Amino acid sequence: MILLYAVFLVTPLAAQSTPVGQYHESTSGLEKLTKDMIKAQKENNGTLAEELLASLVLLDYQNWYLENFDEGAVDLALPQSQAPASVKAAPSNQP
Repeated sequence: MILLYAVFLVTPLAAQSTPVGQYHESTSGLEKLTKDMIKAQKENNGTLAEELLASLVLLDYQNWYLENFDEGAVDLALPQSQAPASVKAAPSNQP
């Protein structure tokens, strides 16, 4: 379950250091990374599986969204309580 969730958090791998091997920034690269994670789990290599999974984590996800999407998409993806100040909705001028 965690593996499936992590796949949706993928970021361009060129922007992160990949702990083991190099994976292309494409669907085939993501497929290879996923297969390598599953293989590591089947072989009880928890260290490798954890390193591969950690390569999918967005350390600074707020700025990553801002760099890769327009403000409308950021508003949809990030709750207002987590959005950077530059994206948060301006206060309403209504009384």
